[in-house]
Amino acid sequence: YSVQEVINEAQILSGVTIPVVEEPRGDGGFGYDPVFLPASSNLTFAEMSGDHKDSISHRGIALARLQDDLARGRLDLELLEDQR
Repeated sequence: YSVQEVINEAQILSGVTIPVVEEPRGDGGFGYDPVFLPASSNLTFAEMSGDHKDSISHRGIALARLQDDLARGRLDLELLEDQR
């Protein structure tokens, strides 16, 4: 496979977390975590454990979709391995 073929096969997996901006709460996380309150929670990201944050964050949602696609055989990893 050529690099162009790999690029043509690229898939985009995304995730969305709807926030509410809150007064700063919590000491964990980084950046905006103390003021980022997901609409589905009563805790800011800074108040959550890492595992909890990962399960509802936009990155965590995208990674869960990637894991699902890998488990269902929807991604051709051999195509990527050939480019190493």
